[in-house]
Amino acid sequence: MNQTLNAKMRARMEEVRAQVAERDDLIEVIAIALLTRKNVFILGDTGQAKSYAVNLFREGITGARQFERLMSKQTDEEALFGRLDLSSLIPGGVPDEVLSRDSRYQAIQRKLDACLMDYGKLDHDNGFKWLPTAVADYRMTKNPASRNRGLLAASNLAGRYNTVGKFIRAWNDWGNEDHRGWAIIDCMMNLPLLYWASEETKDPRFAQIAVSHAYTAKENFIRGDGSANHIVEFDLETGKMVRSYGGQGFGEGSSWTRGQSWALYGFTLSYLHIKDAAFLETAERVANYFIANIPESGLIPVDFRQPVDVDFVDSTAAAIAACGLTELAKLTEGRQSGIYLKAALKMLKTIEEECFRWNELEDNLLIRCSAAYHDREHESVLFLVTQKCYVEGVSGAVKG
Repeated sequence: MNQTLNAKMRARMEEVRAQVAERDDLIEVIAIALLTRKNVFILGDTGQAKSYAVNLFREGITGARQFERLMSKQTDEEALFGRLDLSSLIPGGVPDEVLSRDSRYQAIQRKLDACLMDYGKLDHDNGFKWLPTAVADYRMTKNPASRNRGLLAASNLAGRYNTVGKFIRAWNDWGNEDHRGWAIIDCMMNLPLLYWASEETKDPRFAQIAVSHAYTAKENFIRGDGSANHIVEFDLETGKMVRSYGGQGFGEGSSWTRGQSWALYGFTLSYLHIKDAAFLETAERVANYFIANIPESGLIPVDFRQPVDVDFVDSTAAAIAACGLTELAKLTEGRQSGIYLKAALKMLKTIEEECFRWNELEDNLLIRCSAAYHDREHESVLFLVTQKCYVEGVSGAVKG
């Protein structure tokens, strides 16, 4: 160790000892932490000169700064760290010059561009892929390349429309499985890509396809009690509904909660774009059903109709539903608006307390995320879209 530094530290230790009696261990620990540039956590009862000793050391360091806060069980996190800037987490909030130097972002961009050139990788989820990426970037920067990507994705999605059944086909075929007549409730969340394409090009056919699909979903997916089917199969020749499937839920006729949340938020978004009262009424029916089934704990099960002895939880369903409810609360008035906002806040608070990972080294903000009821993993499945919904839900609740 530098002899001058050694002498200065020993001198400072003696000065502190002269004012803090019988705390040699504490003084030595603080000195070691300073010399090694390491953190030190000091725990003890009040009145033991902990803060006083630290302050004495700091006063002897030229240019030293100190953050000090008296804490209790009621101390709010914002009082310590300041308010979270939600805009920094929303897609499009990072400057292009930063993204252009980020190798991981560039790799993702290349992967998405490759998808546009691979028919087998394009499906009903085009909105999930290109709305928060290409379209968000175009809205922020007016980058023509991003506009082109968004319109290519929208054109492919529109091309999946079945004119007889008036639905947008879901997945591509998997091996020998024939999905030509399949549609899924998730697609309601992809329709905003088509609404955007019509707004951008002034060509109504994109929005017309979206509206037609939404009406088909309203008539064939939403049950009388406000719950929603996940998968519906249509006859390719007549366009009539053949049957429903349990899909990612517990079974046929069950109530997969993320599917309910896709319906709730999806019909709300269609109403916001088209202002068709039928879509608002449908969104409210689904919302009322969802709220009626929220457990006292606020933890949303994977399926509202799963066996009572199963405790599978899906925080993604809660995040999406909360986001949709905050939007619905703005579209309604009086008591109903309050019910929607109260339910959203309950789920968001439960996520924060039970299902949120406060770790900057992890990509996944939410835990207890489930892809499907019959999967083995129900803890940390990564869904970036639902994490975006959580941030939007918090933002919407705060603004609401």
